[in-house]
Amino acid sequence: MSFRIYIDETGTCSMSCPSDENNRYLGLTGVIINESYARTRLAHDINDLKCTYFDSANVIFHRKEIMNKVGPFEILKEDYLEYHFITSANK
Repeated sequence: MSFRIYIDETGTCSMSCPSDENNRYLGLTGVIINESYARTRLAHDINDLKCTYFDSANVIFHRKEIMNKVGPFEILKEDYLEYHFITSANK
């Protein structure tokens, strides 16, 4: 059985401006998933979500863009779509 690890970071580790809470912290998150599940089910489900809401599997999910509703995520300015997108993403 093989596993795949996904790691992502957010924020910065710079302490050049410690009073700025937006730049004071660095978050590092990792998820370990069965490789077969990642290749088949997970990839399929994520691409379905992307195609359902953004008409393309090429959209890259960046938290900042999703939260600020910019770029392809502008559609989330409509409360109805935002609610259904978040609900679908959490399944």
